Amino acid sequence: MQTDNLPDTHLRCYICKEVKPLSEFYFSNSRKKKRQTMCKKCRAQYANKWYWTHRDEQLKRMHEFRLKNKDRLLVYDRGHNAKIKLMVLQKVSGQEKPTCVNCGCDDVRCLEVNHKNGGGQKEHQSYWKTGGYSFYRAILRGSRQTDDLNVLCKVCNNLHALELKYGKLPFKVMWTD
Repeated sequence: MQTDNLPDTHLRCYICKEVKPLSEFYFSNSRKKKRQTMCKKCRAQYANKWYWTHRDEQLKRMHEFRLKNKDRLLVYDRGHNAKIKLMVLQKVSGQEKPTCVNCGCDDVRCLEVNHKNGGGQKEHQSYWKTGGYSFYRAILRGSRQTDDLNVLCKVCNNLHALELKYGKLPFKVMWTD
């Protein structure tokens, strides 16, 4: 086995034989220098070639996994989406525990982001037209301002939509525990 007298900051890729800095190699706990022996560029080419030669069997395995673990994956998605929703509601309301600004409902499952001046449905559709970029993620990233938004429960949000369409309604919603 040939040994290179390379500095501790460089490695030689065993595929392309080039000497490159450690930052050009992925991390590996099982190696002496804690890096893989294949550089990132060669690793990407290898992974791409492997994917295309095994594509059909991989797709079949993934499909079978999804069918077998449907319930588990659904719970994960709901939990992940619930965390994102809570962070958005906190940002819009400016409170650790968001509540409906109309009735005071504090059940996060019932709360929604409301557009004070209407137009929420059109805005949500515009995010889907641009490749599915999420309205919630835009709020979290700060690319969507929140000054024209507030937090309402589902009932108050529907009531708000009706009032925008028909004017003031002759009843009021109240939250009681």
